Amino acid sequence: VSDFSGAKGIVKRLISGRFSEWLSNSKAALGEGGKGYVIYNGVLPPLSNEQPMYADLKKPVFGIVARGHPKKGHDFFIDTWKAIGKPGTVVFAGELSDGLKARSEAEGILCPGFVEPGPLMRSLDMLVIPSTAEGIPTVAMEAMNRGVPVLATPAGGTGELVQHERTGFLLPREEWHGFLKDINWEEARAVGERGRLHVRQYFSFTKMQKEFEFVAMEVLRKQQESKSVGAE
Repeated sequence: VSDFSGAKGIVKRLISGRFSEWLSNSKAALGEGGKGYVIYNGVLPPLSNEQPMYADLKKPVFGIVARGHPKKGHDFFIDTWKAIGKPGTVVFAGELSDGLKARSEAEGILCPGFVEPGPLMRSLDMLVIPSTAEGIPTVAMEAMNRGVPVLATPAGGTGELVQHERTGFLLPREEWHGFLKDINWEEARAVGERGRLHVRQYFSFTKMQKEFEFVAMEVLRKQQESKSVGAE
């Protein structure tokens, strides 16, 4: 099992005492060529009464929801947004350094700090992920789960979730300026809806839970088979 983060990080900590043995057994039980079994993070459906965090922002509203590490691309997005004339509103949620927060606020960017992701996502017209390094960003799942279109770089495993012009927009940084300058919002909303259906089908919390249960049962079965052979 790989790609541990979020809920899977909790599971890893719970089994950390025997993690090497558990991982080895899961590979033996499920893996092909020793590759193991990959379980992706999953997200819960939005609450039925979820309301936007912001109601009257100038549109379009772009958001980055990430810690202010240089690899997350906040400064790059500020420069790109300025270069296309600073349309709409930008929101940077999460922990930012004092320097990044000061620069952002000086440009008119909202910096609310840590917030609940659902209400913030409901306020966005587009989630942007201009990262130079990523895993498979759960924040993208949270946005897509609400039909919010995602623009991301093809960093790390992002392309396993965001498929260009199908479930989101996946572009290298050098193409962001042209894309954002001439974005077709009707198309973006349609892509956002396809992204929502994609996450509900392939990245749901229920699917993740069932796959964990499957792996656990297969590992247990393999262990029992090994004990039976040893007892003969």
